[in-house]
Amino acid sequence: MAAIDKEEIAKTQNDLRISTATNQQKVQGSTSRALSVVPVIIRLHSALPIRQALVRLQQIDAGYDKMDEQKRTIFDNAMKNILDCPLCQNYYVVTMTKAVNSSRENVEDGLFQSMKNEQLKGNIWLVNENGEKDELEQFVPPKSANDLALFFFKRNDAQGNAFLTAEDKNFKVVFNSAFLTSSNPYASILPKSFEFKISGLVLNGNLIF
Repeated sequence: MAAIDKEEIAKTQNDLRISTATNQQKVQGSTSRALSVVPVIIRLHSALPIRQALVRLQQIDAGYDKMDEQKRTIFDNAMKNILDCPLCQNYYVVTMTKAVNSSRENVEDGLFQSMKNEQLKGNIWLVNENGEKDELEQFVPPKSANDLALFFFKRNDAQGNAFLTAEDKNFKVVFNSAFLTSSNPYASILPKSFEFKISGLVLNGNLIF
């Protein structure tokens, strides 16, 4: 498989930056200051329903339902790349960000903002129910405090076999234990892993991720 197109990565990051602004506003009011750590929000961005939900949030924020046809067309064109997500065809795309409270005081920098691709490779994987690991193909750090960290994992191996299928029971996003040490400025807010049930990602017999 060819290397990930840098222009497509830039487009994806820019589109997500736009779509997340509204979503962060929705999350702020429900985040308690009593929390001892800043929660991490993880999304399976390559799942179409997730992208549709992000666009719907943008529609609500922009007053889409009251727009005339011309304004709706302009809006739809602006959101098209989020829904199409060309990179999602060949990669599982996972995003992570810090949640913020209503005063926005919990976030000083973006999650993994100070890190580079080389620091994440070998420290985060998709892991299926058989314990097989899907290595990180590309990491893109956030550019600002409320921006998203992007993680790309190949969908298929060299033989064209999908890493995950609708018949699987679960998979995890797992961090290397050696990565979650005091030398990592983000370690205190990161869990060892995030687990997802495949049954919740299957529609009409197809895995939607």
